[in-house]
Amino acid sequence: VLAIFIIAYFLPGVFLKISAGLRQSASEKEILLLQSYAVIMLRANVPTKEILIALSKRTRIFTSNFELAVKKYSTNPEAALKVLKESSNSNNFRKTCIALEQSLKTDSLTSLKYLESNRVFTREINKQHRLRKNRRNEIIGTLLMVFPLFMLIAIGAYPWIIYILKLLNNIPM
Repeated sequence: VLAIFIIAYFLPGVFLKISAGLRQSASEKEILLLQSYAVIMLRANVPTKEILIALSKRTRIFTSNFELAVKKYSTNPEAALKVLKESSNSNNFRKTCIALEQSLKTDSLTSLKYLESNRVFTREINKQHRLRKNRRNEIIGTLLMVFPLFMLIAIGAYPWIIYILKLLNNIPM
């Protein structure tokens, strides 16, 4: 009974950590996609407001953030992008917003270079994470294959070990 209470005590925290990790990974993937869309639109010299509208249609996690920025953009573009930048804790999302601010204040070429370099860096980091995760999964897979082999050897070798021990006991000294 005590074990059930302990499990019930820790289960919500574990569930929240897992769901937060899944949401974080989904948002990182979406940010990379949004950066790709922004790079394409900046290359085509699309105005910043149209970029915001297009990104709000493409996003799933940050929809409310982008919709709020689109609504505020007509009255004060700089404040709208500042609010958008501060609406998320993600570093890559903030960098995307900084690139949009740069495209508003200066030419789109500067923000394009900034966003592309950040995108390449983020993709490289994601690649390293994937490689590390794959390596860990390979080790776990190998261990899961080796464990049944050891059990088979142990079960098969048990009668032989008992037989050898009985023979050792029968040896006169």
